[in-house]
Amino acid sequence: MHIKMARRHLVLLPGLDGTGSLFAPLLANLPETLVPVVVKYPPDQVLYYEQLFPYIREVMPWNEPYILLAESFSGPLAIKFAAEQSENIHALVLASAFFSKIDAPGASWTSFFTKEKWFERATPDSAIKQLVTGGVCDPALLSAIKQAIHTVKPEVLAHRVRLMFETDFSNALKELRAPLLCLAGTQDKLAAPQAVQNLLAAKEHSKCVTFNTSHLLLQTHPREALQAIQDFVENLPGETIKVAA
Repeated sequence: MHIKMARRHLVLLPGLDGTGSLFAPLLANLPETLVPVVVKYPPDQVLYYEQLFPYIREVMPWNEPYILLAESFSGPLAIKFAAEQSENIHALVLASAFFSKIDAPGASWTSFFTKEKWFERATPDSAIKQLVTGGVCDPALLSAIKQAIHTVKPEVLAHRVRLMFETDFSNALKELRAPLLCLAGTQDKLAAPQAVQNLLAAKEHSKCVTFNTSHLLLQTHPREALQAIQDFVENLPGETIKVAA
């Protein structure tokens, strides 16, 4: 006889590109106890956070337990969604996510990302590596990042960056009832890990796990991120286990 955790859906909300393709490293290491549901956003439509809700609802495993994982750009969207539709959410996980506008140390020089022209030209490999992976990047991951970016129209990417600069969902986060886990990179130049920890300090059933990496921690540390998620969920008050023969 062995102890086995009950299966849950893991609903994944993508980062800035919205393609969901950058979840590949995470999906490749997914345990059998987690059933992935990847949300994708239109690559050619300029939409606000509220207008992206339908893309979550159409794939949501309604009436079944699930974990909601949001990366980067999708942080505010996940917070709002979880606060309004909290039924069956076992936990909300924010990975390198934003919730109260961009306030990281590097935000002052990242404002040029709000310009379409920046996304219209080829981004130097060195810039991508430094900004989102901390300077070290596997060639396959670098290629995947560039492909994801080039799949989306420049005006859409610029609009999403502007949303991150302008949106403040910190009040919605305070109203959130679902247990909250934040995954943060200590070298992240976009999302500020310390701001996350300060907010969680007064929130019940919350935790912040840091990784020695930059913004794309789900891609550079997929196994460690998944382990952190499993440990968090399994240790929640009232969590049950299924005993299988």
